[in-house]
Formats: sequence, structure tokens, C-alpha cells
Amino acid sequence: MAAEIVLERDEKLMDAATVGDVELLRKCVESNQPDEYYLSVFDYEPGWCLNIFHLAATNNQQEFLREAIERKLLGVDVVQKLICQPSADQNQWNSLHIAAHANGYTPCHMALAENDEECALEIWKMDKELLSGMLDHDGNSLLYLAIKRGLHKFAREMLVTSSHSLSFAGKGGTNALHVLPNCTPGIIPPYSICFI
Repeated sequence: MAAEIVLERDEKLMDAATVGDVELLRKCVESNQPDEYYLSVFDYEPGWCLNIFHLAATNNQQEFLREAIERKLLGVDVVQKLICQPSADQNQWNSLHIAAHANGYTPCHMALAENDEECALEIWKMDKELLSGMLDHDGNSLLYLAIKRGLHKFAREMLVTSSHSLSFAGKGGTNALHVLPNCTPGIIPPYSICFI
């Protein structure tokens, strides 16, 4: 079932996620808002109807995500629903659900596209198993995007700490090894060991 567009009165939550206003998020939690309040989907831009995790990732608001997830401001059920909730637009983008494999970007892909390594790490830690093999609509894995964009901390974290199968896939049949030579000096040896 698709999420509904949020009423005007809830736009404060959209703004909080967009600008990283953790204090407003805390106040919402303290006011005992129902779960549905946090699961709202916002008409962010024409054709972009996103939940608060998509908004935070798109706008590089890693502290907002950290507070919501690691510091458990939002309950586990709400966090899981936000991760898997499809957007209410024609793409039906789903943060971490397998449908995103065919149609869109996860918030983690969006954070990497914005070169926000810290935000991407926060999102990836939510569900390493699912995200480790997920591709965006162009066929790019998280590992491929991280190495291609020079986000070595993220790539190393995936390679060293993930006990799950990693996808190396990239657009047009390329893979992470194709873009590895573009890495800065000193980065290739740790990756090379992991690839052998």
C-alpha cells in the first residue's frame, strides 16, 4: 500500500529532515506523535515524494539519521518501516526493499551520489545484509559507487566488516575493479588484499 502525501501541518518534519533539525525531531518524539507521523511521505520536489530518511540522505544530514537510528529516538519498528517504505511517486522508490533494485536508489545510494560518506555509512549499518548486494536503477552497487567516487572509508568499511556477499557491479557491465585504478595512492593495497 502506497504512503499518502503528508498534510501541510506536518511540513515541519520534512523541514527537520531536510536541514537536519535534530531538536525538532526530539520534540516530536517527546510529544508522543503516532508512528504514522514519522512514516509520512513528503512532496519534496516535482516527482520526488520521499520519507524523512530519504530526505536526510539526499541533504547530507547524517546527524539526523544517527539520532533517529543509533540513539534510538525513533522506535525499531518505525525505523524498519522508514527503511522499507516506498515513496508515493511513479518510481515507488523503496529505501532498502528489493524493489529499489529495479527502479531507483536507496537512501544509501543517494548519500554516495552526494559524496556524503558519513551519511552513507550510517544508512548502510542499518541493514548490511540487504544493502551489500543492492543495485541502483543504473546497475551500480554501493561498493562500485564508493570506489568510483573516491569514498574510500565507506568502501573499506564494506570490504572489511561485511560478512555478507558484496556486489561489485557497475553500470554497463563494469565493476569495482574497473574504477579501482582511479583511487588515490595508498588506497589500492587494502582493497587488493580483499579482492584476492
